Amino acid sequence: MTILEFVIKIYDDHGRLKLPSSIVRKLNLRKNTILRVSIKNGVIILEPIRAKWPKKGKIDEDKALSEKHLAWFEI
Repeated sequence: MTILEFVIKIYDDHGRLKLPSSIVRKLNLRKNTILRVSIKNGVIILEPIRAKWPKKGKIDEDKALSEKHLAWFEI
């Protein structure tokens, strides 16, 4: 039984997809998602690794950062 594991990004340095778009839609992948790729006995297994920002106290960092970017674009 051969087991190999790799961690890959779904976009290259130029912002192009490394995987077919049908696979990206099927796995519900987002722009900064990282995949764990395992190869077991000739079968390729793709598992998305979801990394979410932690919440500090009652502040949701994702929401705060998105509002910051919206304010920056409005100026």
